[in-house]
Amino acid sequence: MFCKKCGQQLNDGVKFCSKCGNQSEHKGSKFKGGGLPIFLFSLLGIPFLIALVLFPVGTIFAIIILNLVFPWVISIILKWIFKNSIIDGQRLRFKGTGVGLFGRYVLWGFLTIITFGIYHWWSIRNQIRWVIENIEIDSQTKDHSKIRIKSKFKGGVLPIFLFPFWAIPFMVITLNLAFPWVISIILKWIFKHSTIDGKQLSFKGTGLGLFGRYILWWFLAIITFGIYNYWAIRNQIRWVIENIEVKEGCEQQERLAAEQENTIVSSELINKVEQGFKNVKDFFLKSKRNTIIGGIIGGVICVIVILSIVVISVIPKSKNLNEIALTHDGTFAKGQVVYVEAARLNMRDTDSREGKQVKLLEFGAQLTILEKGRQDTINDIEDYWYKVSTGNEVGWLFGAYVKESALTLSDDQKYVGQVVDGKPHGQGTETYGDGMKYEGQWQNGLKHGQGTYIYYFGNYTGQFKDGEMHGQGTLTWPDGRKYVGQWQNNQMHGEGTMYDPNGNIIRKGIFHNEPFGAP
Repeated sequence: MFCKKCGQQLNDGVKFCSKCGNQSEHKGSKFKGGGLPIFLFSLLGIPFLIALVLFPVGTIFAIIILNLVFPWVISIILKWIFKNSIIDGQRLRFKGTGVGLFGRYVLWGFLTIITFGIYHWWSIRNQIRWVIENIEIDSQTKDHSKIRIKSKFKGGVLPIFLFPFWAIPFMVITLNLAFPWVISIILKWIFKHSTIDGKQLSFKGTGLGLFGRYILWWFLAIITFGIYNYWAIRNQIRWVIENIEVKEGCEQQERLAAEQENTIVSSELINKVEQGFKNVKDFFLKSKRNTIIGGIIGGVICVIVILSIVVISVIPKSKNLNEIALTHDGTFAKGQVVYVEAARLNMRDTDSREGKQVKLLEFGAQLTILEKGRQDTINDIEDYWYKVSTGNEVGWLFGAYVKESALTLSDDQKYVGQVVDGKPHGQGTETYGDGMKYEGQWQNGLKHGQGTYIYYFGNYTGQFKDGEMHGQGTLTWPDGRKYVGQWQNNQMHGEGTMYDPNGNIIRKGIFHNEPFGAP
């Protein structure tokens, strides 16, 4: 984790930067993809395996076809990976396509052949660069007011060339047990030289942190006769994504400018080399043989498209407007607080679709009902128009796309706030019959993020994770005693300070899994 202001590297859980005093903020990285799509992706190679086993004469032909469709296959896989990836709280998007990679792929292969394999190292670097340069922050693609900074990879060829000379012997000597350390070093190098939309990336994963998981995944794969392999791959992807961090600050623009100057010479040299083979590539693409190959590729692509449709159909989809509307029943009362449940919803100056747009409301926007209007039918959904207030603006909207803000979780437990899929998600307040209360952030029905919890034994204000006190927080007992410091799984754990009712320090240092009920 890095300071957003000065770029200083911070330890996990540290709240303030020791260099500039700026408050740190890390929203976390996540990967939400499942194991089933990985299994379905593996089915794409079955036709080629059958060709290799049953028709040895066509082995070379099958390998050629497999390589030619590789750009489309890898593009589909990367789109799925980054569609399910969130870096530092921001969802990613992969804009690369098979068509965009195909020409480069053929050129790189041709240059590798005519240089007797020497260009292979530049080919690997170019493939990494193509991936990084096609990654975007999805939230920024919808904001056209911002100037996009192109994603870049500035790593050189020498580290790629040296990699086999140390990594392969290292893994052979350790019987592949060194793989976690090898992959961690490679990933640190890749992300150290990568910027996404002008934001410098870093990789915090370590070989030691991966080693235990690596052994467990192999063990589960063995005892399940390989079935767990697909989930092991998913877990490896998730480990990579969750260990990526963003380092951004005022120094970032200076680094980008310097990077552009330093890469002009090398970029021009590479462009000249590639331009030298452009005519050869054009001749290859226009030859008669390409017509035959193109027909074969077209057939294979059709198979991939069909399989891709199957894959997409099993990946969970976000709710559409009709599905959201079905969750709403009844009508809203004057003064009731509701929340927008559509991705975007128009607020108009009259109770009609022809009314002038007053404001475009985003998902989760909080509204107050002022008046119920006429009944209408939109997209085959029947509901009422409501006059609402955002606090600053007043207008009309169609009631099918907003949701009641209150949930009754039990007889003595109530929740008021943002809701997704029937669970608290976003900002909200939960009250209990015994007087306890939580007000803060939620995720999938659990306390997660910044919040305040009023207990019968005291008050806690700080960070939560998966329903538990976790991170930096302050607990104040009824008698005035106070603990300020780090928490882990509902226990005082890490650096902290204990104060008496008069504010005097009675203990300062490292706490180890100490229950919060005890001073």
